[in-house]
Amino acid sequence: MFVYTVTKKRALKLCLLIVAIVTGIIIGIVAILNSVTTTAEERRLPIYGVQRDDNKIALTINAAWGNSNTQELLDILANENVPVTFFVTGEFADKYPEDVLRFYSAGHEIQSHSDKHPHVEGANINDLIHDTREASRKLTAITGVAPTLYRAPYGEYDNNSVMTINGMGYKYIQWSVDSIDWQGPSSDSIVKRVVGGTRSGSILLFHNDLANTTEALPTVISQLKDKGFEFVTVSDLIYHENYNINSNGMQVLSIQAQVHVAGSQVNAVFETLLQNLTLEEILSLEHGITPHLAVRLSSMLTPDEIRMVTSLSEDELTSAWGMLAEAKMTGASLQIPLADGSATTPAATTATGAKGSKYEDEPQRAPDTTSTTPSVTDTPQNAPDEPTSTTVATTSPTSPTVSGTPPLLAKPSTTATATTTATTATS
Repeated sequence: MFVYTVTKKRALKLCLLIVAIVTGIIIGIVAILNSVTTTAEERRLPIYGVQRDDNKIALTINAAWGNSNTQELLDILANENVPVTFFVTGEFADKYPEDVLRFYSAGHEIQSHSDKHPHVEGANINDLIHDTREASRKLTAITGVAPTLYRAPYGEYDNNSVMTINGMGYKYIQWSVDSIDWQGPSSDSIVKRVVGGTRSGSILLFHNDLANTTEALPTVISQLKDKGFEFVTVSDLIYHENYNINSNGMQVLSIQAQVHVAGSQVNAVFETLLQNLTLEEILSLEHGITPHLAVRLSSMLTPDEIRMVTSLSEDELTSAWGMLAEAKMTGASLQIPLADGSATTPAATTATGAKGSKYEDEPQRAPDTTSTTPSVTDTPQNAPDEPTSTTVATTSPTSPTVSGTPPLLAKPSTTATATTTATTATS
């Protein structure tokens, strides 16, 4: 039987050891992260949905073509007291400025859906900037409020378009629940699809100028309210700072925000280390992190979890590693207190993946294979059939910044095959 007696001398040595552990773990892990991530290409994703647990959702309606059901939409939304985000093109604003003003005057949010509805994937950056500015100019002239959100035509995106739009001060918005109303399904089919697929933080996609949209919306709204969902605008749904976009296109609070605001998973991380590291390995950190131990850590923790640990303050790290060493020696349980007085508890962070299709504007699918929602091609009604090409790509879903997961730090089981559907449509 192993008995560990704590004396003043040993307690002092333990404190010194903790400082060495903190220094070694931070320097070692950060050095490895920097060395393997600086050359990795980062894939940029739009926001498909938001990871939150308060049952808030956002209903969005794209307006790019006709205006046949404007009054019906406004009546439904007024009766249900539901705010909506309308993504409007500059061309629609040119044709129907009074409709845009009516949407806005009714208390709804008006955001950009481009000016002339171009393909943005592979687009010339200057052309994209000009088109986006024109849409903003037109919408601002009508409402007096400049748009801050952008939804791309055809739901397309690539690194250049996302970086350009974000660099212009917009947030690039897709959706996680697609009504596929443009395909002409019955209102009952739309209700079943949307209500069944909605989760907390979902962004719902509908289109104006479609009869089945106005037929289905009252029931969709009613049933979602019955399930406890609260409708807000996209601007009120998303995070505006301290966030990352994960490999499913879900916007999540950053590690630092999770640790100090939401409680996070720090305790679970240290439980993992407690179960898998030997006392000798913990003590060996006094001399810094060795390549062998770095590999061991990478097999136990994801890059998210490593960043979570290194984001803690020095006081929090000191306390946490001291408790880890003590727990390993004595068999005690862990409950890591944070400097702000809170105690961490494990919290689920699994996000529902986002998929989409194309009306005049359906997206490339987010890199997720968990949803059962079929991929469809969304084109305007009466548009000719169009070819679809599918590209299979391999992504690493563990990085909080979507891609470029360091191979040294990724768990072997986290590599997944994701399907990206890029469709060319006649608008």
